[in-house]
Amino acid sequence: MKELANLGFLTMAFPDKDESACQCHCALFDDMFQQTVQAEPSFSVVDEIIDEALKSHSPAEQDQAFQDMNAVSTAIEETEELLMSSLFQLEAKLNEIPQKNAYMIAYQQNRDFVCDVEFRLMFLRAKRFDAKKAAECIVKHMELKLKLWGLALLTRRITFNDLDAESQQVFANNGAIQILPVRDSAGRVVFFSMEKNHRPNYRTDTPEVFVSRLLWYYLMAVLEDDVESQKNGIVYVAYSLGNKPAFDDAERKVLWGAGEVSGVCPIRITSFLYCYDQPSQKALMDIFAVGLQITARCRFQPIFGSDTECKHKMMTLGIPVNHLPYDAIDDQIILNNNKFFNKWIDIRKRIEANPMIYKQDIKLLGMNDIVVDKGRNYQEHYGSKRFREFLVKEMAKFASSGTTLSKPKMARQIADKIAAGTLKMRFVKNVEKGVWRLATNQEMAAKVENYLRRLPKPVPGKLAEKPRLRLTDRDLVAM
Repeated sequence: MKELANLGFLTMAFPDKDESACQCHCALFDDMFQQTVQAEPSFSVVDEIIDEALKSHSPAEQDQAFQDMNAVSTAIEETEELLMSSLFQLEAKLNEIPQKNAYMIAYQQNRDFVCDVEFRLMFLRAKRFDAKKAAECIVKHMELKLKLWGLALLTRRITFNDLDAESQQVFANNGAIQILPVRDSAGRVVFFSMEKNHRPNYRTDTPEVFVSRLLWYYLMAVLEDDVESQKNGIVYVAYSLGNKPAFDDAERKVLWGAGEVSGVCPIRITSFLYCYDQPSQKALMDIFAVGLQITARCRFQPIFGSDTECKHKMMTLGIPVNHLPYDAIDDQIILNNNKFFNKWIDIRKRIEANPMIYKQDIKLLGMNDIVVDKGRNYQEHYGSKRFREFLVKEMAKFASSGTTLSKPKMARQIADKIAAGTLKMRFVKNVEKGVWRLATNQEMAAKVENYLRRLPKPVPGKLAEKPRLRLTDRDLVAM
């Protein structure tokens, strides 16, 4: 029964395959699992499979995966020409698909919904503008949406109020999967999954449907209006310390359902981190990697160790570890929904009640964002601290070059560069709790000038000192 637990993960890697096809892969997993339990396994078969997969992919694709794993931004530049041509190709590929019953029902029910440019761009971005893959994903998306939510909700966004009372309660109280309140260093939203807390989600006699609906709502709620996350992709952190899988039929079905949802939703997993603390699981993690396609396998990274060791490794990969939603008390890992998750639900309800008001607002801060609002908490945000170090270097450059500029002029010059996109930073202003907008040029210039007034006057001819800021746990504090 143990090999069946891998089926859900296999469908995440092979969303185009059915359960019977994945069963074939599980046979190999079962053989290797038995070797792992009884003796040191021989990985000659694993090496052969990996070598064969590597040969079918270009060095550029492998390098892309390496950059994704190391939090290097890899978003495609979206020119008007690319967007228009991709949308045109997507329409053509959709017309070529013969079997698309749910899609056609949705098309006849509400053409504006399925033809909406923003809706279609989500799938194109998830598939890196491969029109054929995006078209296939849209068709499967509509099929599963019809199955999970029914005809009445097929052509509109799913909201919190569409969940039944029990689902709302479980979603709000459990929080087994949460997003962090700050993006990683590459601007990607981070999904954190507390693996040992999933079991309480298994309600009703069809737990796979119950959990799939919750996961569907959460994924789409996070991504639908967040263009930045659509472009940059997501990071998934599975935190399995202290987890003891049951390997029963209910768990297999839930994993299968979760894999099905993630396979048809417009998400692009750029990095998959699996944290665990049982040495016996190491070989199992290696075996699990065999079942992934090369694009997913290169992005899957097991992290073994204690909570502190796992945090340190995640930090080196750009994860804002100070915002992980749990408390470590006397070697016990306890989920804490009050850190951000409950606030996210409140914010989401406001957004769903007035979607047009909040459409262009920023829902998550990035690690390069500079907050113009006053207050110590805002100034402790990593982006704000790093920007102050940047200003020290800029002032020293001006002094060493002999350039004479007043601080107001220097502030306007730097603000103009940021507004033009020359510097990969942005100034944001708090609109209301948990919602942000881009600051105006005047607000940016005023904030920069305020920073400059507090800095010591540079000595002419003296080069900029190395930044004092170091990437540590304390430096990753935000808000």
